[in-house]
Order: sequence, then C-alpha cells, then structure tokens
Amino acid sequence: TLIDTIQDNFGIPINHYVEVDFRGFQELVEAVDGVPMYFDKELRDTQTGLNITRTGCITLSADQALAFARSRHLEYEVADGAWETDGTGDLGRISRQQAFIRAAIQRAIDKGIRNPLTLNALINAGLGSVSIDESLSVDDLITLGERFRSFSPDQLRTMSLDTYFDFVGEQSILRLIDNEANEARLNIFRGVAGPDAG
Repeated sequence: TLIDTIQDNFGIPINHYVEVDFRGFQELVEAVDGVPMYFDKELRDTQTGLNITRTGCITLSADQALAFARSRHLEYEVADGAWETDGTGDLGRISRQQAFIRAAIQRAIDKGIRNPLTLNALINAGLGSVSIDESLSVDDLITLGERFRSFSPDQLRTMSLDTYFDFVGEQSILRLIDNEANEARLNIFRGVAGPDAG
C-alpha cells in the first residue's frame, strides 16, 4: 500500500524495498554494538521510553535507539526537574532519524563494513530481521554495499518537502506545497533531474 501510494501520488517508481520492523531495527543496532550519538541536553519521551540522563557522547543501545528514532513527543531538560516540549513532532522525528542514520552508517564503517567479510556477516545478520522484495537478492545487497565502500556519512544528502499544517475534521495533517522546489526534489526521485536540482 505504501509503495502504491508513493507511485500514484508522486510518480516515483519503487524498484526494490527493504522493510524493517521494530525488532529488526533493534537487531541491526545490536549488530554494530550500538550507535554513538552526541547529546547537548538531557532528553526524554515518556511515550517511547526515551530517557537520556546525561549529556555528551552516548552509545545508544537497541532499546534506546528505537525510543529515539520513534520519538514524536520529545522533551528536554531546561533546569533541575523542569522540562520543555520540543514541539517539532513528526518533522523533528524525521530530522532525528536522519541524524541517527548518519551515525549508524559511521558506526558500521568503524566496525569494518568496508571489509567484504564483515559486510557479508552484517548483511546476513540483518537479513534475519528484515524483509526484502522477492527480486532483491543477498548478492545484490552485497554488491550495493561494495559500491558504497568509499561512502562517507557526510555525503548522505537528505531532503524534506515543503509542507503546511492543515486539518481534516479534528485531525492535524501536513499538506504538500505546490511549488517549484518540491517539484525539483520529486524529479530527482523520478529520475528526471540530477541530485543537485533540489
């Protein structure tokens, strides 16, 4: 359904997919022995169970990483015992997930993913926890991993579409802004524009 929605609404072809559920996400984090991230504030999200109780570099465990990646109701400590809501909701979660992906890629590199044997072991460990489409093979994943051997997390480019808040009844939603910038970004994924267009 998600693939159909993306293809029908945005005209973006989806050739392959990798589906990771919560447990699979945790197992991938465990496969690289946690993901280090830097925090300049103490954070919490009572709905996901996130509880970062100190600042500095912290290696997130599988449970902490999942709570961080799922957090939509983030709060940060502003004084002893006083907490303030982050207020960015889903958009903030997307930014945090992008930062997490960069950190996870760097962790995989640090753990030796550029070594073909390590890459193969990580892919095999991951395949037990993810679902892939029928036409995507383990060899395809290894080949893809090898093509990114010299890839740096700093090279990972992320984009967000311009949106505005709206309501359908009492439900808060985001609507896509009809502008040239969004069209240029979508055209990259449609394969009709280069990566510098957005």
